[in-house]
Amino acid sequence: METLKFIMTSTFYPSYHIGGDAVHVKYLAEELVKRGHEVHVMFSRDAYRMKRKGVPESIDHGKVQVHALESTYGRLTPMKVYAFGNSGFILNNYRKLVSDVKPDVVHHHNISLLGHGLLRKLGDYRQLYTAHDHWLVCQGNDMIKKGEPCDGKGCLVCALASGRPPQFWRRKLDTTGIDCLICPSEYMASKLAPLGIKTTILPNFSSDPPASIPDIDEEDFYLYMGVMGEHKGVRVLLDAFSKSSNRLILLGRGALAKETEAIIEKRGLAPRMRYLGWKTDEKWPYLKKANAVLIPSICQENNPLVALEAMSVGTPVICSDAGGTKEVVKLLSEKLVIPMKELEIGLASISRPTISRAEVMAIFKTNFSVEAYMKRYMEIVKGGCQSI
Repeated sequence: METLKFIMTSTFYPSYHIGGDAVHVKYLAEELVKRGHEVHVMFSRDAYRMKRKGVPESIDHGKVQVHALESTYGRLTPMKVYAFGNSGFILNNYRKLVSDVKPDVVHHHNISLLGHGLLRKLGDYRQLYTAHDHWLVCQGNDMIKKGEPCDGKGCLVCALASGRPPQFWRRKLDTTGIDCLICPSEYMASKLAPLGIKTTILPNFSSDPPASIPDIDEEDFYLYMGVMGEHKGVRVLLDAFSKSSNRLILLGRGALAKETEAIIEKRGLAPRMRYLGWKTDEKWPYLKKANAVLIPSICQENNPLVALEAMSVGTPVICSDAGGTKEVVKLLSEKLVIPMKELEIGLASISRPTISRAEVMAIFKTNFSVEAYMKRYMEIVKGGCQSI
């Protein structure tokens, strides 16, 4: 087998990460290393510290060669990237990495706080970009305006309303160096189609779950696992389950964490509703035991990792019809997709899905397993980019 050299760039990378996109990069890097390839990952610790306080626990990266960027200016560096599009510190480190490694493939992921300058080719390598979010066309990354799906107009007003500086550098955003744009959902591909980049659709994957998952003393419950934020539909979820007799467990962290605890106490919802914080290493028992995992997002989700992780252990998913998540869930049953206008009512009246766990796992294996992803991915690496 031919051994290739990869450079991957990502604003975040475990354990300095916030969302599932960074976990995907980790999974992919590790799978490539297992197959004998050389993999380098460049990310920004400064960007993480801009978003989170403290230092996360260190993890073993194995044979993945990790290049963590830390500037003497700290959080000012990612702030500069956001406002002006690039940072000399980051570009110089990237150029040196490319020069030293001489990669066969450069694969960019979320580079919102690394800078668009990384998209300019520096050599004769194949350059890929995975659109984990809307960054290429939206400075908010989410295509949401005033709590509603955005039509792509009025970006300046939207930026000013958000309290963030307009990104005038976007007028110079050059995507011509991207050889293949990988979109994890048909939804995302449709949003980025106006850019005219050669595009293929490749859903994300989840690594296989642990061989042995311990049991937990919980029965007959629904699970929310993710960012505790307004855009994720958490407030709608709390209101819906306040009117329901179903049990709900929430795992995650974010802006609504304390408010969630207060709502549960004020409305007397415990023990039927429980918020347990973030459980990175203990998530699998909850994913496996849940009646279903709920993804009630108001924002336009792309191809969320939690949906794939749930399916890997046979747990079905119930979601809103926003974004690309519904493309995953419809493979299980269209009845598990709740229209946005009926979201609160639909969540309040859900019942255990009838699809068997064996069926869910079979659908996962065919569509979202490591094997399914890597087969397509290596075809793309070697020059393919099946047009949509």
